[in-house]
Amino acid sequence: MRGWTKKLWFVIIFIFIFSGFSGLAHSELPYDGYIYNSWGESVPAPNGYYSSASYTGNQLGIGNLKEPSDIFVDHENNIFISDTGNQRIIQLDACFQPIKIYETIKVGGEEQKLASPGGIFVDEQQNIYFTDKENSRVVKMNISGELLQEYRAPETNLLTDDFVFSPYKVLVNKMGVVFVLTENFSYGAISYNQSGEFLSFWGSNRVELTVEILMNQLWKKILSQEQKSKLERYVPIQYTGFDIDENNFIYTCTQNANVTREQIKKLNALGTNVLPEGEELIFGDLEKGYYMASDIVSQFCDISVAGNGLINALDYTSGRIFQYDQEGRLLTIFGGIGDQEGLCRLPTAVDNLDSTVLVLDQSKNALVVFETTEYMNVVHEAVSLYIEGHYQEAKEIWEKVLQYNHNFEFAYTGIGKANFEQGDYRAAMYYFKLGNERDGYSSAYREYRAEIVRQFSFVMPFFVLLFIPAFLLIWKRKRKTKPAEAVGRSHNTVKNIMRTLIYPTSQYEDFKYYKSWSRPAFLIILLTWFVGTILQRQATGFIFNDYNPNELNILVVFSFTILVFLLCIVVNWAVTSLLEGKGTLKEIGIAGSYALIPHIISLYVYVLVSQFSVLEEKAFLIIIQYIGIFWSLILVLAGLKSIHEYTVKKTIACVILTLIGVAFVVFLMVLMYGLVQQFLSFFNTIYHELVFRG
Repeated sequence: MRGWTKKLWFVIIFIFIFSGFSGLAHSELPYDGYIYNSWGESVPAPNGYYSSASYTGNQLGIGNLKEPSDIFVDHENNIFISDTGNQRIIQLDACFQPIKIYETIKVGGEEQKLASPGGIFVDEQQNIYFTDKENSRVVKMNISGELLQEYRAPETNLLTDDFVFSPYKVLVNKMGVVFVLTENFSYGAISYNQSGEFLSFWGSNRVELTVEILMNQLWKKILSQEQKSKLERYVPIQYTGFDIDENNFIYTCTQNANVTREQIKKLNALGTNVLPEGEELIFGDLEKGYYMASDIVSQFCDISVAGNGLINALDYTSGRIFQYDQEGRLLTIFGGIGDQEGLCRLPTAVDNLDSTVLVLDQSKNALVVFETTEYMNVVHEAVSLYIEGHYQEAKEIWEKVLQYNHNFEFAYTGIGKANFEQGDYRAAMYYFKLGNERDGYSSAYREYRAEIVRQFSFVMPFFVLLFIPAFLLIWKRKRKTKPAEAVGRSHNTVKNIMRTLIYPTSQYEDFKYYKSWSRPAFLIILLTWFVGTILQRQATGFIFNDYNPNELNILVVFSFTILVFLLCIVVNWAVTSLLEGKGTLKEIGIAGSYALIPHIISLYVYVLVSQFSVLEEKAFLIIIQYIGIFWSLILVLAGLKSIHEYTVKKTIACVILTLIGVAFVVFLMVLMYGLVQQFLSFFNTIYHELVFRG
């Protein structure tokens, strides 16, 4: 009996040890897991996928792969690989066992060898579409390998004579429309009907407005026709990959470092991107920090969409797969470049086998398989329930997600939605804030504010009754005050400020002729402006505050307030010296500081009112800002007119010249900064060269 007990314990320990090692193998990946928060900062996160296998052609039993270029998984989970270098198409089952190898195609009873098949797509009728770049065509064949249709260069006068049809990607929607991406063509996909007839160009990228493009357009208005022809043409950037979901939405990706928006798009039947637009939807790696393997910029080479709407975008430069939900929210990042297991040298294509992600490595000539971790299974379950609107069911699962990863902001948003649905608006506000979800926070705060108002509605009449006598008392005292003319000669700073706001012209004249200004007031005004600018960045209500509180740079704020103000004063003094202005540098500074007061007041009012406002009331906050700026502008004009004894036209001309002068000085400063940087870099290079040779 004792012998059997020992054996049993040995088996239990053996299973425990090796199961532990197995779990450890999944967690010890050759890269750190990370994700991005709402501020575009990389933060640690558990790995969502691990590499469960990597198959070469020999391991699959089909001989060596050679430059595989595309992969496609059909609705029956058959896997098709374009083995381009070997001139064949390989069909595998869901267990990665070979089913069939297509090396020829039957044309009119004769068999022709495939010529470098590229992009591949299989429809629900098991018809296989693949690009045949060498023969300038897209081929449609049945499962038996018989040619059904060819799609060649479209016959249309919309194309130039030098156009070359060189297709590299193909897909088909449920209506049988064939979409083809071809090289050196920037106007989206070329669409055909099933008979091979050209339909239209569809869904091109937009040309991003840059400084280079603006300068190019400016030169076109100046140069001759011959000179115009030599200018660089700015055209939409072509797609590098696309895929289609069950609802006929086409997902595209773009491989170009100059594209900052819409690297990934979800296009409807009209070719319109239906993903939410905004700063939050920037795809790929957003920074080059601790979690980045190298100093690179994301360039997507392929994209796939799973049946549950999950988007997998393959980054060519980093080898990473960025997974998003159907609304473009980042869920996880996995993979990478390298020689270790689970990494790729030259990733070229991606597709989904249920929850499994398949990546083709063109350098290793291998198929890399990624499977979900337990953490990602929980995330997928929560996301699925959230998308379907089952917020209460998802709440508990979101809480599990946070146990794995407290940096996952989407989880906080999900819990906030559940609390909002339950009517717990205060808790919803708390979680929406943790998730940086301003729309949800605004909705929850609106309801919470309404509850507070309802609770204290009985007090409102008493405030009204108190307000009326107070207003009458103030109005009565105001009638007994001194005439405005008498106040202007006062050295009371508060009275002078109030009169500047109401009677700017006469008050500025008094400043000039009666010296009724205060030097301490000048410094206090500038300090109040500086503090107000910081408060606007840091203390504006959460709904309206787009600044990262951790990125406050006092020096930058000081430069854009105090230093810019002083620069304007000096430049205005220089300009008015040439325009026979009678104001001194001190008078210009005093007048300018007092003119800032409405803007400063608007800053503090904005911060205060933003604490109690919702998104629908944003226009009111903008009005507050504009009133402050417009009022300050009026005071600037009145001050300069009085100080320099100008006419209105001359005052306006003075302001315009001052702004031009400030812009010129800033330009010179930036130029000098660049020259100094180049100078230091040059000497640093020489120094290192001398040290190296020495």
